[in-house]
Amino acid sequence: MSPLICQVYSCAKKDGCYVYMKKSDQPTEVLPEALREALGQLSPALSILLDANKTLANADTEAVIKAIEADGFYVQMPPTEERSVEAKILKMLEMRDKSSADESSEV
Repeated sequence: MSPLICQVYSCAKKDGCYVYMKKSDQPTEVLPEALREALGQLSPALSILLDANKTLANADTEAVIKAIEADGFYVQMPPTEERSVEAKILKMLEMRDKSSADESSEV
Protein backbone atom coordinates (compact mmCIF):
# COMPACT_ATOMS: atom_id res chain seq x y z
CA MET A 1 0.00 0.00 0.00
CA SER A 2 1.57 3.27 -1.08
CA PRO A 3 1.46 6.42 1.07
CA LEU A 4 -1.37 8.84 0.38
CA ILE A 5 -1.39 12.59 1.07
CA CYS A 6 -4.87 13.43 2.35
CA GLN A 7 -6.87 16.49 3.20
CA VAL A 8 -9.23 15.98 6.13
CA TYR A 9 -12.36 18.12 6.32
CA SER A 10 -14.64 18.70 9.30
CA CYS A 11 -18.39 18.75 8.63
CA ALA A 12 -20.61 21.64 9.70
CA LYS A 13 -23.81 19.60 10.14
CA LYS A 14 -22.26 16.54 11.78
CA ASP A 15 -20.15 17.29 14.83
CA GLY A 16 -17.23 14.86 15.07
CA CYS A 17 -17.63 13.76 11.44
CA TYR A 18 -14.66 14.05 9.08
CA VAL A 19 -14.13 13.44 5.38
CA TYR A 20 -10.77 12.19 4.10
CA MET A 21 -9.78 12.56 0.46
CA LYS A 22 -6.69 13.03 -1.67
CA LYS A 23 -5.20 16.44 -1.08
CA SER A 24 -5.32 17.12 -4.82
CA ASP A 25 -9.10 16.50 -4.99
CA GLN A 26 -11.91 18.94 -4.27
CA PRO A 27 -15.06 17.94 -2.34
CA THR A 28 -17.33 19.27 -5.10
CA GLU A 29 -15.60 17.00 -7.61
CA VAL A 30 -15.48 13.83 -5.48
CA LEU A 31 -18.42 13.74 -3.06
CA PRO A 32 -21.93 12.95 -4.30
CA GLU A 33 -24.22 15.96 -4.03
CA ALA A 34 -26.57 14.26 -1.55
CA LEU A 35 -23.64 13.52 0.77
CA ARG A 36 -22.36 17.10 0.53
CA GLU A 37 -25.82 18.37 1.48
CA ALA A 38 -26.08 15.94 4.41
CA LEU A 39 -22.66 16.91 5.77
CA GLY A 40 -22.99 20.66 5.25
CA GLN A 41 -20.11 23.04 4.72
CA LEU A 42 -16.75 21.26 4.77
CA SER A 43 -13.82 23.06 6.38
CA PRO A 44 -10.22 21.94 5.97
CA ALA A 45 -9.09 20.49 9.31
CA LEU A 46 -5.65 19.09 8.50
CA SER A 47 -3.44 17.53 5.88
CA ILE A 48 -1.96 14.15 6.67
CA LEU A 49 0.29 11.53 5.11
CA LEU A 50 -1.38 8.13 5.43
CA ASP A 51 0.58 4.92 5.16
CA ALA A 52 0.50 1.47 6.73
CA ASN A 53 2.48 2.73 9.76
CA LYS A 54 0.12 5.62 10.57
CA THR A 55 -2.40 5.07 13.36
CA LEU A 56 -5.62 7.07 13.38
CA ALA A 57 -7.65 7.65 16.54
CA ASN A 58 -11.10 6.70 15.23
CA ALA A 59 -10.55 4.93 11.93
CA ASP A 60 -8.58 2.03 10.49
CA THR A 61 -5.83 3.51 8.31
CA GLU A 62 -5.94 0.67 5.79
CA ALA A 63 -9.73 1.02 5.41
CA VAL A 64 -9.37 4.77 4.91
CA ILE A 65 -6.75 4.35 2.18
CA LYS A 66 -8.74 1.60 0.42
CA ALA A 67 -11.92 3.71 0.46
CA ILE A 68 -10.11 6.75 -0.92
CA GLU A 69 -8.54 4.67 -3.69
CA ALA A 70 -11.87 3.00 -4.57
CA ASP A 71 -14.40 5.80 -3.99
CA GLY A 72 -12.31 8.96 -3.80
CA PHE A 73 -13.24 9.65 -0.16
CA TYR A 74 -13.75 8.18 3.31
CA VAL A 75 -16.29 9.46 5.84
CA GLN A 76 -15.37 9.04 9.51
CA MET A 77 -18.47 9.18 11.64
CA PRO A 78 -18.29 10.34 15.26
CA PRO A 79 -18.03 7.68 17.96
CA THR A 80 -21.47 6.58 19.07
CA GLU A 81 -22.80 7.70 22.42
CA GLU A 82 -22.71 4.06 23.53
CA ARG A 83 -18.98 3.82 22.79
CA SER A 84 -18.45 7.10 24.60
CA VAL A 85 -20.28 5.88 27.71
CA GLU A 86 -18.44 2.57 27.54
CA ALA A 87 -15.10 4.38 27.38
CA LYS A 88 -16.02 6.50 30.42
CA ILE A 89 -17.00 3.41 32.40
CA LEU A 90 -13.75 1.65 31.50
CA LYS A 91 -11.76 4.70 32.53
CA MET A 92 -13.58 4.87 35.87
CA LEU A 93 -12.90 1.16 36.48
CA GLU A 94 -9.23 1.61 35.62
CA MET A 95 -8.99 4.54 38.04
CA ARG A 96 -10.71 2.50 40.75
CA ASP A 97 -8.37 -0.46 40.16
CA LYS A 98 -5.33 1.81 40.23
CA SER A 99 -6.55 3.42 43.44
CA SER A 100 -7.10 -0.01 45.02
CA ALA A 101 -3.63 -1.13 43.94
CA ASP A 102 -2.07 2.02 45.38
CA GLU A 103 -3.87 1.49 48.70
CA SER A 104 -2.73 -2.16 48.82
CA SER A 105 0.90 -1.25 48.25
CA GLU A 106 0.79 1.24 51.14
CA VAL A 107 -0.22 -1.46 53.66
